[in-house]
Amino acid sequence: MGPVTRTGRRHWLVGGFVLPMALGLAGFSTPVFADTGGAAATTAAVAEQTAAGGGGGGDKCPKPRPPRDRDDLRAGSSGCPGPPGPRGPRGPKGDKGDPGEPGEQGERGEQGPIGPSGPAGPPGPCQSIDSYLPSNAEEFALAVKNGVASLGHRTRAGGMGAFTAYTWNPLNDGVQAASYPANVCTGTLASQGNDLYLKVMTTGGTVYQTVCATNGVAFPVCPNPWAQITAQP
Repeated sequence: MGPVTRTGRRHWLVGGFVLPMALGLAGFSTPVFADTGGAAATTAAVAEQTAAGGGGGGDKCPKPRPPRDRDDLRAGSSGCPGPPGPRGPRGPKGDKGDPGEPGEQGERGEQGPIGPSGPAGPPGPCQSIDSYLPSNAEEFALAVKNGVASLGHRTRAGGMGAFTAYTWNPLNDGVQAASYPANVCTGTLASQGNDLYLKVMTTGGTVYQTVCATNGVAFPVCPNPWAQITAQP
């Protein structure tokens, strides 16, 4: 057992002497050999830090800056997202959507102001009547309706009781037909003795006159044409 131990020790000694010697001849010192495990750990840590981002920057990428030109857009930092690209063109207009449901009816607004008055309408049909009692036995009347002047007459027997019905004679007929004015609107009458004066006015304001004769209680006779009076109003 003693020889075996010595042999083993001799081998260890030889190994322990020869190896440092060989390292010394190769340019290495014993302390480097002795700290081989620590150097390997330091190298691995540096490599890991470099792969994670390098330079002590941790695992955060640098804040991107806006691109200055087209080449700047193509260039990006390794391992980090590049800066945002330019905005793309506007897309085509989409299809029109379906119409929505009608909303609720709103409240009724306030009444607006009264509008201006409209233009005057055309004149309506002219109608008028005038009457005269020369005595308690008879009555004369001049009525205008739809542009036609008519002379009316009625009597009362003995001047007592009720009058008889009117008798009407249009004054645009007979001897007055040719001279009867157009657009007669209103009329009036007056009597003096046996003369009965009839006057009418047209829508234009022109006054015409004719004279009839009365005799007792008979219907007046009107042989004279219509003529404009002098000195129109």
